Amino acid sequence: MISKNFALNITSCLSGDPFTLDELIMEVKSLFEAEGVPGFLRVLLALIDDVVVRNEKSSPTATCCSNPCFVGNGKRTKKLNTGLGLIDFEWSLLRCKNCGASHHPLKVFLGIDKYQKVSCEFEKICMETIAKESFRKSAQTLRVHINDKLNHRSLHRWFMRTEADEIKVTLIQI
Repeated sequence: MISKNFALNITSCLSGDPFTLDELIMEVKSLFEAEGVPGFLRVLLALIDDVVVRNEKSSPTATCCSNPCFVGNGKRTKKLNTGLGLIDFEWSLLRCKNCGASHHPLKVFLGIDKYQKVSCEFEKICMETIAKESFRKSAQTLRVHINDKLNHRSLHRWFMRTEADEIKVTLIQI
């Protein structure tokens, strides 16, 4: 509820309605207290989705047919494991009125693959952790950060799929 209220206030701010800096600060503060950084990222992705969909509807870049004309076709949810934790967000689905093809503008804009469940940033964190520890210990260490089950076999699969020749680990001294 708080994230939707924040998104509505930001949208009204961008539309030209009167909106003060104090109101923005209070909304951001309440959002961070209630949901933290993942909640803020969810709201930010919703705002980006609105802008990307509006741009795609006004001047389509997809080449599904000779004269694409898009209409809204609902929303889809997506869950991604990131360095911030599990992010659950929605993106808009568009359908071409002429040919019936479906398009996911935010998915294309962010470069997310069809079945992607983790961000590339999180995979990088995993690879750096694996460079320091074994696969099983890395899985246990990373489970604490994402609050979700993480199998050491998944880490091994990501490790074998990586194209990096060398993984450099920077140790931070406290």
